[in-house]
Amino acid sequence: MGSIEYNCPLCGTKGEKQTLTNDYAQHFYSCEICGRYAISDDMLEQYDNDKLAAFLYYKNKKDKYFFYYIGNEKSFNNRHVRQPIKYSDFQN
Repeated sequence: MGSIEYNCPLCGTKGEKQTLTNDYAQHFYSCEICGRYAISDDMLEQYDNDKLAAFLYYKNKKDKYFFYYIGNEKSFNNRHVRQPIKYSDFQN
């Protein structure tokens, strides 16, 4: 799974995007402002992007193994408990 150059949907900063293949169309983003996070398309529509970007900015961890998961419990359990994400999933 490779990454593509993409503007962060929350803050607009140039970053990277990878799509996780599952039923929830989740995307993994990485940008300098928001850090690393996974979110589905439906969750992007539900949240106030300005507040979410501010939260991620202030909570941003500079750890290449850490990312925030933004979504509901059902999608988390379906994707990440049943089939855990490995760091190698995000390598080019």
